Amino acid sequence: MIKRTKYLLLCFSFLFVSNIYSQTVKELEEKLANDTMFKEKKSAVELLGIDQYNLTAINYMLNLFSKASQKDSIKIFWNRMMALGEPKTPTEMEITSYLDKIFKSQKDKIIHIEAKDASMNYYLGKHYYQLFIYDYYENKDNPNLETFVHRAYSYLSNAWKVNDSMKYLTKYPLIQIATYLKDYDKLKTLESYKEKMMGCFPLASILQLPSDWKTNYKIDIFSELQTTVFRSEGFNIYRKAFKEPILASYPGNSSIYRFTLLSVFCHPITIRIEKYNSKITLYWKVCKGGQNLNLVKEVIVNKHKMLSLAEWNKFIDMIHDYGFWQKTYYKEGSGLDGASWILEGKENGDYKVLYEWSPKDKTFCDLCLYLLKLTNYNLLFDGVSMLK
Repeated sequence: MIKRTKYLLLCFSFLFVSNIYSQTVKELEEKLANDTMFKEKKSAVELLGIDQYNLTAINYMLNLFSKASQKDSIKIFWNRMMALGEPKTPTEMEITSYLDKIFKSQKDKIIHIEAKDASMNYYLGKHYYQLFIYDYYENKDNPNLETFVHRAYSYLSNAWKVNDSMKYLTKYPLIQIATYLKDYDKLKTLESYKEKMMGCFPLASILQLPSDWKTNYKIDIFSELQTTVFRSEGFNIYRKAFKEPILASYPGNSSIYRFTLLSVFCHPITIRIEKYNSKITLYWKVCKGGQNLNLVKEVIVNKHKMLSLAEWNKFIDMIHDYGFWQKTYYKEGSGLDGASWILEGKENGDYKVLYEWSPKDKTFCDLCLYLLKLTNYNLLFDGVSMLK
């Protein structure tokens, strides 16, 4: 792997440089350091030709590609390398192994990249974190276990420091590691940080972790985050298509609940019930399309009506009987033949979201379907009315 990487880097150098200047490494590094307009790519390539693992040149190229495309600079840089040899999509392990080789070869300059590139630290931190989790589960006596966990902690902490957008991705793995290392000061800082919204949900409200996740080192937090991010981004696409507000950050003192049904067997529908002082309003919207995100089209139904206090009170009684505010977010499940049922609520500044895949719980179903019945909208689920 290392031999092939060196070969590819050398190929990269000779492909892009037609004339090799007789400048010293120091002169080239100074030229790159002073170039804020990214016009010295040839100098960076020349420097890589002299020193394949020169951090100044590598960091320059990463920043150049990032600035040019607004994409992940590490993957772009790697793909440029691979395109000269065997074009393929690199695995994350290949990327992190390559970057780790760079770091190890220049230990005295490690702070140079750590101070600037959050992505590098994130990839390396995730790489060592997963090595730690795997070995803790499979081979707890591995003498490298402590090395893995300390490196993961160092890299992820750097990513946390240098880029705010990395905080939601690193907070929970860092809490887990800080607990393992008994770093209680860092733990206090991490736990007090309130992360931003994950799509249309607060991350803490949708990240499904067992109660012992802080001390259960068999749990891969990054794997859970990946699933959570994927699902949240999908829900947010529907929310935007419906032109619905984000309930978690909805202003004012209204009491609001919203039921959203997404399925391949019917048009997506969202129903929002809102009480402001004595005014109670029911809103419902239907989108053209199904659970395939690529098919979600325009809103085809957009209606509202006033409700009586008795209708509101019946719904709130059902909320309390079900124990909505005491439930946890997920009852795990997904598939091709079924439906996502999402029920959100906001009361007195508190927010809760529940998700079920094709729920079997009759109380939960009755609660959600009560809102559908209030609309009198004849939603056909696989050709059968859901109002029956």
